[in-house]
Amino acid sequence: MSEDRDRVIAEGRRHLAEGRFAEAVALIERWLARSEDDGAAWSLLSAAQSKLGNWAGAEEAARRVVRLKRSSPRAWTNWGITLRKLGRVDEAEKAQRRALSLDPGNETARRELDKLDAGRAGPEAADRCPECGERVFPTDTQCLNCGTDLIAARAAAQ
Repeated sequence: MSEDRDRVIAEGRRHLAEGRFAEAVALIERWLARSEDDGAAWSLLSAAQSKLGNWAGAEEAARRVVRLKRSSPRAWTNWGITLRKLGRVDEAEKAQRRALSLDPGNETARRELDKLDAGRAGPEAADRCPECGERVFPTDTQCLNCGTDLIAARAAAQ
């Protein structure tokens, strides 16, 4: 079983590195159907889902990682990022604060809290998608509501 797991994890990472996200999802989901307590596999699934823009799927997988690895600052940080992408700001903040309680030097969690604070600072700090008007964070690259490329839209607006 360990050899199978190592192969699946390595192949899943390779798929991610090569941009074959849907293949990574399919492979990892097959593995998790028979080994649902594999935190590394859930983490890979979350990464692959996020690359596909499936933030709900990424959040579900990241939540599973947190359940399996409660003392992992990285798990809490990653879950918080997916929660932010879904606009679940209060939950994202709690996840990042938990990550920092486990690792006070976690710079990614600190940056995420800064992003959350910037998004809450008021209308001048908030950003809206030029296509659908949905609120987006200043650091978002794509609107989760309509899929607009925010980098291109911001560059065109300047």
